[in-house]
Amino acid sequence: MCGIVGLLLHDPAMEPELGRHFAPMLEAMTPRGPDSAGMALYDRQVPDGSRRWSLRSPQEHTDWNAIQAAVEAASGQPA
Repeated sequence: MCGIVGLLLHDPAMEPELGRHFAPMLEAMTPRGPDSAGMALYDRQVPDGSRRWSLRSPQEHTDWNAIQAAVEAASGQPA
């Protein structure tokens, strides 16, 4: 069963406490099933005209440099 939790911090002074607040939310999701868990931290706004990508791979070893090069070649922009 799917589930998503999130935490939005507006006060940078709270950043050192992130794990203390976020870990219980992830633990609460454990009984929902065997699906994998993950965490993404976004610390800054994405500049206008830019995109933020979150990528994952089912492979144990992924050539992320090759993927970056392919994205740059396809978009004509640095990744």
